[in-house]
Amino acid sequence: MGKLIDRIILYFEEITLCILFAVMPLVCIFQVLCRYAFHFPAPWTEELMRALFVWATFIGASLGVKYGAHLGVTAIVNLFPPRFRSAFQALIFLLCAGFCLFFTYSGYTMVAHQTTMNQLLPVTRLPVGLTTACLPVGFGLMTIRMLLRTWDSLQEALHPDLAPKEGV
Repeated sequence: MGKLIDRIILYFEEITLCILFAVMPLVCIFQVLCRYAFHFPAPWTEELMRALFVWATFIGASLGVKYGAHLGVTAIVNLFPPRFRSAFQALIFLLCAGFCLFFTYSGYTMVAHQTTMNQLLPVTRLPVGLTTACLPVGFGLMTIRMLLRTWDSLQEALHPDLAPKEGV
């Protein structure tokens, strides 16, 4: 079941990031053309670029959790005997999942508040909640990823003979 969830999330992340990274340069080129070729600035492009960039950041952060691309201090983990490292790593992932879950909830309440207050972006007049919805979505994906990594670390701690070997 974990592999299926991982594949679904990975598919969503990759498709979303491909779309975001394809649209951002097009909007930027359009903005430059409007400003310098037509002498007509398109102010909505700045808001759109900011929103796309923020969404790409949080979706990319979730993808970074999958590949272990986030900063980590292994000096403390390496102090443990090899047979306890996986268990300690599982504890770290579980704490990180709790952290991400807290920010998922906080982001959700912020988006709900912005929606009920009918806050709009100044130029495009789109709801601010569309931009800040990246917080609960991104942190929600990171929570799931952290829980999947916790599970993998626990499996490795409980069954070290089945763990993948280094360099293989």
